[in-house]
Amino acid sequence: MKRWKAMVAAFLLALLLGGLWYGLVWRPSQPGYKGEHPSLKPAELDPKAQYTVVLWDVAYPVPTPSYEERVKAFVNRFTQEHPNIRIQVTLLDPEKAEDEVLKALSRGRPPDVLAAPYDWGVMVSRWQVPLPRYMTPEGNPRFSGGAKDAFSPPALRVAMDLEWPGFPRWLGFWWWAGLPSEGKTSFLLKPEPLEKKGLVVDPQGERALLSLLTLTDPRPESWAQALQAWEDLGPRHGDTLRFWQKRSSLLAGYPPPFLQKVAEGLPEAIPVGPPGTEKKGPPLSVAWVYVLYSHPFAGTAHTQAAVLVAHHYALWWEEAFASLGVLPAGAKAQETALKALPPSWQKAQVWALQRVSETGGALFPPSWDEGVKKVWEAIKGKALKPEEGRNWQKDLNNLWPSP
Repeated sequence: MKRWKAMVAAFLLALLLGGLWYGLVWRPSQPGYKGEHPSLKPAELDPKAQYTVVLWDVAYPVPTPSYEERVKAFVNRFTQEHPNIRIQVTLLDPEKAEDEVLKALSRGRPPDVLAAPYDWGVMVSRWQVPLPRYMTPEGNPRFSGGAKDAFSPPALRVAMDLEWPGFPRWLGFWWWAGLPSEGKTSFLLKPEPLEKKGLVVDPQGERALLSLLTLTDPRPESWAQALQAWEDLGPRHGDTLRFWQKRSSLLAGYPPPFLQKVAEGLPEAIPVGPPGTEKKGPPLSVAWVYVLYSHPFAGTAHTQAAVLVAHHYALWWEEAFASLGVLPAGAKAQETALKALPPSWQKAQVWALQRVSETGGALFPPSWDEGVKKVWEAIKGKALKPEEGRNWQKDLNNLWPSP
């Protein structure tokens, strides 16, 4: 009997402690605490109230004035239009930004607005504010005070396909670059001239292979075909992937900033899509501006203020941002940015944007599940060291995790 009573007492104590933990620790950490649940639709701002929105971004290297100065100018302009919204900005070190964001999310202390870089995958977090109810099916804001520019058709297509994880800010295509030639002598071109221009940024051709695999669906047979195509492309020369195709020497696997340098430093170079892009268009990266719940939850009006800031920030574009090799998500700004490109680059970008508008984009970095990530980790080292007569189908069947 005593043992039974002790067990009951222990159970009741555990129940009490669990209730206290739920009420004092877990529950306050959830959005909507204090009896108010997050709104999934626009809320009216109190014109007499003052709202402070915390914004995190990454400090990008752009032509003077500095990125920090440009952001300050944006904040000043926004505050003039919305005097009851104060923006508190933190610019993160590009090398440490992702770790800082992950730490903030794990602690439940994210910023109100996060402007993520173009080379991050699409973020999924319980702290994200779902944005579809803030936008009409046509991609227009349901709230007053939104930015004047509208999203371009390709940016709108990607955002709607992904159910608005954030507001699209910048679009970046991962082109390969072609150097036209009259003969195969271009194949013997050494990488030293590129190194002098600071253009060698993919030492093992890893980005090139990853961009190619992004275009395939994640099945062993599709990957086998892509990897076989990779083998057929030809030799690796120095620090760049280089092969002969259609009377051109190609440099492959480079992110938008590199391609901007190519356009400036090698005026004869033209953007070329990886093999398999004829139907889909080249891989696309998107810089998203996310809206996140505050902790503790500050109310629906505060969330509305954060949405307004994020919407304006996503559609803010300056000519200097073109140095990052990206295109604005805004329709008017995108049209202006395209006109400033060299003819061949403009033609390629317009073609790719049209593809995205029609069929959606192959996002880079790809949002793969854990199983596919394991396969990528297992094959990338082998794939970058070609072997004669390799049977990729057999290798992938051995690597692919069991269902």
